[in-house]
Amino acid sequence: MWACTCSQGGFYSTYAIVDRVLQIDEMYIGLKDNGDAPPDLWDSAPVRHANAFWYYRSLKHRVNYSGKVVICRNFLGPAVRSGAYHPPHCFEVVLEQVFSDGVLVNLTSYNDLAADVRELMKQ
Repeated sequence: MWACTCSQGGFYSTYAIVDRVLQIDEMYIGLKDNGDAPPDLWDSAPVRHANAFWYYRSLKHRVNYSGKVVICRNFLGPAVRSGAYHPPHCFEVVLEQVFSDGVLVNLTSYNDLAADVRELMKQ
């Protein structure tokens, strides 16, 4: 069971980095349950999913994104909210990925810095 924040009229996607290239892997689309399937996307037909969702599998479509993405994993706490999200120092793994036209050009670990911030906050 998973929770989705895309509601009935939105979408969310999963991504992968393959040979340093950013790709959209899957896309889930929330549509009102009117029975109409969304169109094919990059030669991939949508598959019906539970709760009025459709999804596209194995898209493997390159995303020409330029900018940064911060990935945080393994929540450690404290459970302090900043807006709708926990700040990066609340996680064990904090990685910054920098892309240029869809190619990963830099990967920086901030794990030690996050640990230092957690230690300072204990004092």
